[in-house]
Amino acid sequence: NTDALDAVGNTTKAVTKGYAIGSAALAALVLFADFAERLKLVTLELGGKNPMIIGADVDVDEAAQAAVTAMNFQRAQGQSCGSPSRIFVHESIRQQFVERVAAIVADMRIGDPTRTGIQMGPLAFEQHYHRVNHYIRQGIEEGARLVTGGERPADQPTGYFVTPAIFDQVTPDMVIAREEIFGPVMCVFGWTDPDELIETVNALDVGLTAYIFTRDLPLAMRFVRSIESGYIWVNKASGRPLGLPFGGYKQSGIGAENSLDELLSFTRTKSVVLS
Repeated sequence: NTDALDAVGNTTKAVTKGYAIGSAALAALVLFADFAERLKLVTLELGGKNPMIIGADVDVDEAAQAAVTAMNFQRAQGQSCGSPSRIFVHESIRQQFVERVAAIVADMRIGDPTRTGIQMGPLAFEQHYHRVNHYIRQGIEEGARLVTGGERPADQPTGYFVTPAIFDQVTPDMVIAREEIFGPVMCVFGWTDPDELIETVNALDVGLTAYIFTRDLPLAMRFVRSIESGYIWVNKASGRPLGLPFGGYKQSGIGAENSLDELLSFTRTKSVVLS
């Protein structure tokens, strides 16, 4: 099928031209190629710009550590579709939270991940290294406050290393607040009104994961019901129970993984009527 072959070729060109792996734009090319060639259903787990909501009643130290853990700085340099790169902290504790997170990441040992004691390695490849640095510069230009990080470690003159960048005073209209960076960049917002918060969280066309930290169970469940994300943790920073479907809403994917749903998505049904 000539159209299918052209679509596959376009997919390869798209990657080389800089379409983000896991993006909806690239997924559309993959879908077209797949349908054109085989009329085959596929499961797609795509990107996200995931929120973490932190209430006024949390332990600030625990919440800060949870945010750092969930961002996957140590395991994946922030290169994780499920990382909460949008942190919405209640205004009453926002400054404390930012200071605590900055202190945690400033102590992180960055270098060759095969060496003992190293906590964070380099980014995946050169093009992505430049892409992440571009977003960091853009965040500064847009007026967000870079609290710490976003630079090459002093003891790593070569390699694709970037220290975890913590931005405060981020607003929803900024590019770093809307686009998936897929790197060690955390954007912190303040909030006071739950209705406005839900509207801001849901304003993007992605919805993969979300995190909620509060001792107020009714408020937590209100967020759970209202947030347009396919997988939500409440008072937990990571971990996925076996068999629990993992998949996104909106432009964050089609289908679900790690569950019976995934198996069924690759199963064909045959109906037989016998008389």
